[in-house]
Amino acid sequence: MKVLLLTTHLNIGGIGTYVVNLAKKLKKHNVEVIVASSGGELTKRLEKDGIQWFPTPIKTKNEVHPKIFYSALKLAELVKKENIDIVHAHTRVAQVTAAFIRRLTGIPYVTTCHGIYTRRLSRRLFPCWGARVTAISEPVRESLVNTFKVAKKQALLLPNGIDVDDYTRDYSEEDKKGLKEFYGLNVDGVTVGSIARMEEVKGYQFLIRSIPYVIQNHPKTKFFLVGDGKYKPELLRLAKELDVTKHVVFQDSMEDVNIPLGLIDVFVHPPVYEEGFGLCILEGMSAGKPVVVTNVGGIYMLVKEGVNGFLVPPRDAKSLAEKIGELIENADLRKEMGDKGREIAKRDFSLDNLCQQMIQVYTEVIGLVKKTEMAETTL
Repeated sequence: MKVLLLTTHLNIGGIGTYVVNLAKKLKKHNVEVIVASSGGELTKRLEKDGIQWFPTPIKTKNEVHPKIFYSALKLAELVKKENIDIVHAHTRVAQVTAAFIRRLTGIPYVTTCHGIYTRRLSRRLFPCWGARVTAISEPVRESLVNTFKVAKKQALLLPNGIDVDDYTRDYSEEDKKGLKEFYGLNVDGVTVGSIARMEEVKGYQFLIRSIPYVIQNHPKTKFFLVGDGKYKPELLRLAKELDVTKHVVFQDSMEDVNIPLGLIDVFVHPPVYEEGFGLCILEGMSAGKPVVVTNVGGIYMLVKEGVNGFLVPPRDAKSLAEKIGELIENADLRKEMGDKGREIAKRDFSLDNLCQQMIQVYTEVIGLVKKTEMAETTL
């Protein structure tokens, strides 16, 4: 079986990480993989794992942009040349591109929805869901079925997956001390951290607003916020306005998230709108960190209240501070929740399971197309 994974970009973040992880795991299951995108930091991981990357200029949010038509033509040539069996699209623009490839080559395609889409006219006129559409969480699947009227048998729940062992790097106390000093974190205090794109919807502003409440009782606490994005200047301004700049370290995105995860004691993710899944939370759990997150979208699938972390209301800085403080004060609770989170990640969100289920989807769709072609030939 030969698969083309198609996405708009391979930047650090949920979709990019999902595609790269899936490609790597598919290869281990003897599936030939080519990844097509406009590029991004994560292409280095593909090269490292010996996975072919095909550059195509589809980095646009415009569903009728000329780049899409040009890319579809080039990718159709690639599909024919490489004898691709199926295309797997991961963004709206990639879905539209895959639909054109289907028309040009007859090769089937499937899609994965990584979030809850806004209902728009273009979705009604040109759904472009493919033969099957997989959802990374139950709320995403419910939206597909209830809002976009995708047939239940067509919309499949395949939760995101992760290789837990990739996030189990443990630093010695000496190495941890050295790294904390390097990044400007307190050696003798608890580090509260978050790793995500710095966009308004990710809720970093409420995490920053929680800092004054936290340091009132725990002045040695440092906040380690890792990521890039257009909202970052506003967050820097807010930290200065609240006079908490000496308590927070802003760090650019890091390809190796094991570095910040190794230094963080409490992982926080406070999105304000519905989140499809929250891969960064799963990474934190895999690293054995207790998590404090807002209860939106599909996050409840990952975090069990009081078991591996806490769920708080969105846009509520005081609630964030209260639960963060509870974990700062109780090292045994941090350890207990962290261990439980790692256990949940390994048991319920294995990348191997995701990969095997995805291969079943590919096999089913390819089989349906072959049956249809045989029936048409007979007629």
